[in-house]
Amino acid sequence: MLPVPKSTKQETILLKGQNKASTIHLDMRGDISLAEVSGRILTSSSMDARNTFDEPENVKPIPFKHYSVAEHTLEVELPAMSVTVLTIC
Repeated sequence: MLPVPKSTKQETILLKGQNKASTIHLDMRGDISLAEVSGRILTSSSMDARNTFDEPENVKPIPFKHYSVAEHTLEVELPAMSVTVLTIC
C-alpha cells in the first residue's frame, strides 16, 4: 500500500501503468476526503501508438472510472501502457 501525503485541499495523483495491468492500493488517511474522486486516462491498445496528422485521435484522454473507495483506501485498476490522473477533493 502506498501512503499519500496529508492535505486539506484538492490533490492530483499521476499513475503510470507498466507493460501489464496492475492494481494499486493507496492509503489515504489524514486530511484528505475521498468524497469526490475523478479520473482521466491516456491509453491505447498498442505500445507504439501515436497521433499523426492523418490520425489525430489514436491516443487521447478519456474519463477513468476503474477505481473504488473503501474507508481510507483508494483501489485503482491500472491498464497496461497507460497514464492515469486522479483528482481527489
